[in-house]
Amino acid sequence: MNKPETPVLSVRPVKAQDVNVGKQLPYSVYDRQDNLLLRKGFVIANERQRDRLLEHGLTRHSDESNTGIDGEITLASNRLTVSETIEVLLSRLEHAYRILRAHDAVQRFPFEIQRLALDIQFLCQSNPDALLGAMQISHDLPYGLIHPLHCAVLCELIAKRQGMPQMDRLALVAGAVSHDIGITQLQERYHEQKEPLTEQQWQRIRRHPLESHKLIEGAGVDNPTWLNVVYHHHERLDGSGYPMGLKGDAIPLASRILAIADIYTAMIRPRLYRDAFVARDVLRSIFQDRGKTVDPQLVQIFIREIGIFPPGAFVRLKNNETAVIQQRGEDPSAPIVFSVQASNGSLMNPPRLRDTKNDLFAILSMLPHRNHPLLYNHLNALWPPLPAIATQ
Repeated sequence: MNKPETPVLSVRPVKAQDVNVGKQLPYSVYDRQDNLLLRKGFVIANERQRDRLLEHGLTRHSDESNTGIDGEITLASNRLTVSETIEVLLSRLEHAYRILRAHDAVQRFPFEIQRLALDIQFLCQSNPDALLGAMQISHDLPYGLIHPLHCAVLCELIAKRQGMPQMDRLALVAGAVSHDIGITQLQERYHEQKEPLTEQQWQRIRRHPLESHKLIEGAGVDNPTWLNVVYHHHERLDGSGYPMGLKGDAIPLASRILAIADIYTAMIRPRLYRDAFVARDVLRSIFQDRGKTVDPQLVQIFIREIGIFPPGAFVRLKNNETAVIQQRGEDPSAPIVFSVQASNGSLMNPPRLRDTKNDLFAILSMLPHRNHPLLYNHLNALWPPLPAIATQ
């Protein structure tokens, strides 16, 4: 019996008429390096997602058909790829922010944020390395959304290692995803500004803890931990912070945790007037400030939790390959990595596992993100699918 011929596949740009907000994708969408972005059936939540797919997305087609093919990626209904998980988290936070600006925000906003915080806790329990890595790599996503989500993940992990009870951590995570809500409409503008911030802009920033606190309290948030996290996350141990200039133990514990996460996630992301700092330099800076502006015990917990080579960080190996930290290892100096770029500069697809305990693949240095913008698209190859969470 003759076997049926395998159809020849070609790739074509995503068509605007095929991608509609609130509708399922009619086919899986890939980037220009053939990495899966979103699977067939994923519901487009907003215009940001749609625009991103139209700009970067390609579909696979059979030459015999004008319809996207099925079966490229098959996952159980209770799993989402890492990139899909990040898109869901971004969309749900964006939705909660829109609710806050609506007239019926009371009770709806706290409910949506608490749902999101619970799912972040669940994902951190399931695969913290995948979540940390995805957040670390995600530099080209909207700062006003990815920054608070990254803060929330770090807060959950630090607080859990510190021994904080689950419900207190839930309030902390809720505070982390809403701590900048008083300035969210200006964040993208400030983040993309080519010049350093002016004094007037700094004054506006210094008001945002008070404005964020006022907004969430007006929307029905009455949990004292949540409110304190938002109000005091820019306080510093030596009294140099704002808005109240609190010192030492007068700063609530949860606020001290968010302060560290906020500093780290802001510094590893670039602005147009400065490059991003590599993770090791940021960790060194935070470590040097322990006991001065940030809590020394929490700093030690933070560094032990994410490691000296955090998941998602880029490193140069001894054989001159570029690799991504995939997982923290038992030996902090020898994490699990996947090489994504060969010594000649060509991308490896799929990425290749390397044992950094082997002298040939030993880590030589940490690399800035700006040289490797395409590596975000390797998320699904670097980390396994995550348990599904509600998409809206």
